[in-house]
Amino acid sequence: MHKTGDVVLGGVFEIHFFSTHPDLSFISEPQQPTCHGFDVIGFRLTQTMAFAIDEINRNSNLLPNVTLGYSLYDNCNTLGVGFRAGLSLASGLEEQVILHKTCVGTPPVLGIVGDDSSTRSVAISTVLGELFFHMFLPE
Repeated sequence: MHKTGDVVLGGVFEIHFFSTHPDLSFISEPQQPTCHGFDVIGFRLTQTMAFAIDEINRNSNLLPNVTLGYSLYDNCNTLGVGFRAGLSLASGLEEQVILHKTCVGTPPVLGIVGDDSSTRSVAISTVLGELFFHMFLPE
C-alpha cells in the first residue's frame, strides 16, 4: 500500500503466512516468490499504521503544513522477502509509484516500522544500520 506525502514512513508487515519460491532453472531470470495464507493480525497491523497516519493528517494542529505518507510492504513471513522490502524502502528504489499526475518517483522514506516479529525486525534493522553506516560515514 502506498500513499503520497511530504514525509513518508515505510512499513514491513506479515500479511501472508509463508511463501514458495519457484524452481531455479539457471536458464531464465529468477521469479519472485509467491505468498500464501492470509494473516489477519498482520493485516490489522498494516491497516492500523495507515489509519494512524490518516488521523494525524486530518488534524492540522499535529503537523502543520506537513502531510505524512506511507509505503507498506508484505514480508510473507520470510526474512528474504522482508530484506528485499526493507532495502527497497531505504534505497528509494522500490517500484515507481505515480505521484499526482505530473511526477513519477518515490519520496524518500524517513523511517521503517517493522512487524511484530523481533527476529525479522532486528535482522532487517541490523542490515539497514550497516548500510547507512557505510553510506554516510565512509572510512
